[in-house]
Amino acid sequence: MDFKAFAGLRNDVQPERMEAGDLVVADNVDIDASGQLSRRDGLTLALAGDYHSLWAQGDLCLMAGGTSLYRVAPGYTTTALRTGLTPGAKMAYCPVDERVYYSNGRETGVIDAGASRSWGLTPPAHQGSASEIIGYLTAGTYQYAVTYLRDDGQESGTGIAGRIDVGDNAGLYFDDLPVSADAGVAAKILYLTECNGSVLYEAATLLPAATTATVTATGNTVLPLATQHLSPPPAGQLVAYWRGRLFVAAGAVLYYSEPHAYEHFDLRHYVEFSGPITLLASVESAAGSGLVISAGAMTAWIGGTSPEEFTFTQLADYGALLGTLAYVEGTLFGDGALAGVKLPMWTSSAGICVAMPDGQLLNLTEQRYQMDEAGEGCAVFMPDESRYVVVINH
Repeated sequence: MDFKAFAGLRNDVQPERMEAGDLVVADNVDIDASGQLSRRDGLTLALAGDYHSLWAQGDLCLMAGGTSLYRVAPGYTTTALRTGLTPGAKMAYCPVDERVYYSNGRETGVIDAGASRSWGLTPPAHQGSASEIIGYLTAGTYQYAVTYLRDDGQESGTGIAGRIDVGDNAGLYFDDLPVSADAGVAAKILYLTECNGSVLYEAATLLPAATTATVTATGNTVLPLATQHLSPPPAGQLVAYWRGRLFVAAGAVLYYSEPHAYEHFDLRHYVEFSGPITLLASVESAAGSGLVISAGAMTAWIGGTSPEEFTFTQLADYGALLGTLAYVEGTLFGDGALAGVKLPMWTSSAGICVAMPDGQLLNLTEQRYQMDEAGEGCAVFMPDESRYVVVINH
């Protein structure tokens, strides 16, 4: 028999029931769009080492290895951007504007202007203590709080305010003010309410190492505290951007940043699922917008314009394999209307899937190849060949 085209792997029927061109095994071969079978290209070792979590966009290429995060330059030279990471912890990356936010489930950070820094600032552990001195304050109750200010203008959150009751003609002496361990902190800001007030206003800007301060009068009611109860994100296994927020999956819990404030999270607000989150991908287009999430044995579509208006639609009763997400060209699907749209593609326990902007899930392999996969893996989309390549570690 003369075989002029091959349709690819198939296992939904017994081999004796297959049609001409179906393959039981396809080892180290490629099949092009015309069905031509050819031996796959070989490979050349570019860089030796125990590396993982390779990611690239534009001229920025990152990877992890040992306890370090590296930048890979043309010619495969490497520069360590950060050390002290947990060995072997797989890294997730999310680019937003000119920055790349990353997390490996243990540590987090941001690549900003080619360097690694903290993702948000850890809030002060306490507010220090206050005592009464002579001044011009009116008798009553005053609340106070401290934040850290990074050299790029990023301000930390802070916890519950301290409070003190004073008499007439009093001032306030602050002692034991906290000091940040973050080298990027350039100042700290002391906030104070008016007498018997509830809104904290900026009262003084202090050097980062300062542990004392004195306030003898109020009157600045221009700059209120905007970051109370906010924190950096927890370390998660997945990170995604959608509708002006960053989303972090930490175990089975989904956290989200404040709108357009990617380094401020209110950890009191979250969505908890019944199993670990293994897929977190956004879809943005004129035809629709949503967040695809897999948790345990479930894949769902999240719609809505804000967390308060989230809608959940279950798409499948099976989950995704962690690490197998890649974004593919929208022109591969439909009539060309999705040109320029990036669609999430991943390997699930039941097949290779893609999510469409209208919330539809397409299982691309279930009609020919029944999968029963478990574990995790890694994937890449090769645009020049319109090819999604996945490697699964059982």
